[in-house]
Amino acid sequence: MKHRTILAILALLASGVAVHADPPPTCECAGYFFDEYVPVVPIGPSRTMHTTLAMPPVPWLLTDGEAGTPSRGRIAFHVARLSDERVYTDNRANTFAFDGEEQLATLEVVSPRLCVRAFDRSIGFHVAGSLTAHTLGFAWFADLRNVIENSIGNADAGIQAAHDDLGRELTITDGALTTTDLLDSTPLWKARLALKFPLRDIGVAGRRLSTAWSIGLTAPAFGGHAGSGNEAVQVDTTLAWALPLSERWRLTGALNVALPGRSSTLERFGIDHQTLVAGGVVSVEWWATRSFAVALGATVNGPYTRDTDAPTDLASFYLNLGLLWRPSDRAEVHLLFAENPGHKIVTNGLPDSDYTFFTQRDADFSLTFGGSF
Repeated sequence: MKHRTILAILALLASGVAVHADPPPTCECAGYFFDEYVPVVPIGPSRTMHTTLAMPPVPWLLTDGEAGTPSRGRIAFHVARLSDERVYTDNRANTFAFDGEEQLATLEVVSPRLCVRAFDRSIGFHVAGSLTAHTLGFAWFADLRNVIENSIGNADAGIQAAHDDLGRELTITDGALTTTDLLDSTPLWKARLALKFPLRDIGVAGRRLSTAWSIGLTAPAFGGHAGSGNEAVQVDTTLAWALPLSERWRLTGALNVALPGRSSTLERFGIDHQTLVAGGVVSVEWWATRSFAVALGATVNGPYTRDTDAPTDLASFYLNLGLLWRPSDRAEVHLLFAENPGHKIVTNGLPDSDYTFFTQRDADFSLTFGGSF
């Protein structure tokens, strides 16, 4: 009996040693800083006009947009302002007018890491819930935008003239001159639920590539002017990744594909939307210290509408700048900017307007302030 007990104990110890003898591979070249959870510098929204109302909430501001997640979860809040002054007409004689700023306020709660046993393995995941409010207000950041575009960017006389007329409007006017408000100061709400699955790290040139896959469901829009948003459940999926380049440099990015669904208001004007809308972001982060980071990157928005001869039929490209400060290891605050890199803005577009790569197609200028804990 004693021999059997001793043999059982030895077998148990041997099995325990076997389990711990092959730990997950670590990357010595990537630097110790990124071996722990380091928040990604998020990317603010750059899509505006009716496309923000009809699309799911921007994934780049949510946990979907980063490969890592705090094991204990997090709470995040963001306020974004998208500024624009423009008018354009589609090939159905619908005239879109946006004068002022659209505000987006988003609250997100991410659960601690959960585990479920399936297929003889443990699968870790997080549950995230978010609530986004869309409202329309006066152009609070018009002066900042004017300094950047008029003074620094040397905007032409036509663009500067458009910047002088500030009001509050987001409307569609049909060929019979009947105007419909898409949004006002009463919030249009979007509620979203997402599952996020951390994926296995991949070795890339001696570095550790971290990835995560998320799938989100956005409930039908509710509140003021709910018809301008989605009237059915939206589905979107995001693949996020992060690759340390050195001890203080990191490359991050994400790809998203969404099924935006129908909008009753837009359909009433004969506006057809794409079945699938894709987009992506990429950023290079420089962590000057353990508490402060600067990120420079780009956003690509896929076309939302089709066969309208409006700028929303085309993809758009934006440059992003992000600043992030960590007052502690458990909290961070960030300030984000997005701007079209082109030198031309079509402020009064027609169906035959030339919306080139260097022509602004979505937001004029966006600024986002937020943080997480």
